[in-house]
Amino acid sequence: MSSPTTLTNILQSVKDEVKDVNLDALTFIRNFNRFLFRMNLTKPAEQISQIFFVKDYEKYRVPSAGFREAIGIYSKTTQVVRYVSPLRFRLEDPIAAFTDQVDNGSRFLKIRNPYSNSLISLVTECDNLTADGAWVISGGSALAIDTTTKESGAGSLSFTKSATQCILTFTKTSAIDASTFTEFLRERLYAWLPVAPTSIKLRIGNDASNYYEQTITDQASGEAFITTDVNEIEFAQESATGTGTVDKTNLVWFQFEFNFAAATSVAQFRIDKIALAKPEKMDLEWYTNYVAMDANGVLLQSLTEDASTTDEPLIKNYPDYVNAAIDGLVYDYLKVPDPERAKMFYARYVGEKDANGKYINGMGYLDMRYPSRAARYKRMRTLPDLSYGTQRLSRNLYNSD
Repeated sequence: MSSPTTLTNILQSVKDEVKDVNLDALTFIRNFNRFLFRMNLTKPAEQISQIFFVKDYEKYRVPSAGFREAIGIYSKTTQVVRYVSPLRFRLEDPIAAFTDQVDNGSRFLKIRNPYSNSLISLVTECDNLTADGAWVISGGSALAIDTTTKESGAGSLSFTKSATQCILTFTKTSAIDASTFTEFLRERLYAWLPVAPTSIKLRIGNDASNYYEQTITDQASGEAFITTDVNEIEFAQESATGTGTVDKTNLVWFQFEFNFAAATSVAQFRIDKIALAKPEKMDLEWYTNYVAMDANGVLLQSLTEDASTTDEPLIKNYPDYVNAAIDGLVYDYLKVPDPERAKMFYARYVGEKDANGKYINGMGYLDMRYPSRAARYKRMRTLPDLSYGTQRLSRNLYNSD
């Protein structure tokens, strides 16, 4: 027996309630997609992914697709996540915190975990041209220490680029033993980029014949390179390719290749605090924008708008969600031709209560059974009401023309 909550059976239930046997599947699917987008799913939309956390760095990528909002971030050493704000703020020890933000259309996570297990080996603070090793530049000139513009320590390494490709090579005096850093080895550095490069190639290894290489085209957070402020750049070993045989007990060779669209001469490029780390694995729980799944199990952000689609809504295994969706869809169909009858379905969608005042169906029941676990924002007088309760959902859904 097929599930009574499949897309086909949901369509049939809506047809039965609106008394319209001619309601076509394509129109229904289009309306259902709009409805699911506004329904703000919780339980069916939960997912967990991993963040590879490096202490002293704060910005991280959101999951690559479908990310809606964070629920919580957990690790073995930090179980409670608190102090969450959607606004810009500085995270200070001893705060364990995160937020999902938007900058220029790019969403990212900002995390601080002062109790991190991550192991960090400093490559160089970029405070001296010779103290930690030797620097060589090609495609540029004017290597110097800038003590004014810096992110860490006493200064940053500044240089001028003059070609379409500018390469900095640093050979460290004392080798770093990263043999215990696993396949998730990270390198992080700060960079000021007066002209945004088309790409940056980061290389880590023993010499010019034995190294890992990764080409990156954005910041560690997933934001585009910026030219007005500092960038956080990250190398991730699991995304890198290998040349030769790399001995991770003897990492001494570090190369930074900046590629540009034009061979103009531009000064005031800077890099600062280059570090290697064994990151701490932290679990990120988050809500997705996925509302459906195709026949191969691939998550989708909408049902395929085709009358013969084999997609199924994620709510199909959650009858309480399905029943609320049917009531809401029926209301949408009936609110113009039969407004009096539509009121009954609207009331059921919002949620009816028993004699004891307890919700027995609708969004009120769902809020009780599957309460939103989205990160709660610290209440401040300057913040608007960010409630995701039933009143907001029903207002968005039904108080529109």
